[in-house]
Amino acid sequence: TPPSADGLGGSEYLEVMHGTVAGQPSISLDTEKRVQELCISLIEKGLLRSAHDCSMGGLGVALALCAVRGKIGFSGEIGVEGRWDAVLFGERQSRIVVSVSPGDVEGVRKMAEESGVTVTGLGVVGGDRLTIGNYIDLPLNEVERVWKNGLSEAMG
Repeated sequence: TPPSADGLGGSEYLEVMHGTVAGQPSISLDTEKRVQELCISLIEKGLLRSAHDCSMGGLGVALALCAVRGKIGFSGEIGVEGRWDAVLFGERQSRIVVSVSPGDVEGVRKMAEESGVTVTGLGVVGGDRLTIGNYIDLPLNEVERVWKNGLSEAMG
């Protein structure tokens, strides 16, 4: 099918969830472009310590992967309006988890504002646990073990 103006290729996309078929994903190409350009600028200026998108499992998975790969814990309070599973594991577009040095936070916020990109403080890195509010509190070595061996352990 030829691409449509929204970049979805003219196909119909459906979501199957909780026994319901609904929805048609959409993406704002303008928002995606601004987010990507901001990240490139932050990288070029040496302001990002890490970055991971939320496309494969959502925010919770991105935070877990950053912690496992960086071998450093995370602790944060994430405001949840509505379903916590949708907030932590929804794969909405144009979201990238980044870490920055404490002294660079305000500069990054200013650059984001100037770019028209919304930023949200999530928490801090450190320690040996992955803690997301009252929803997740696990030792980082357990998160890593499950990430590396979860499927093989589940399959026996």
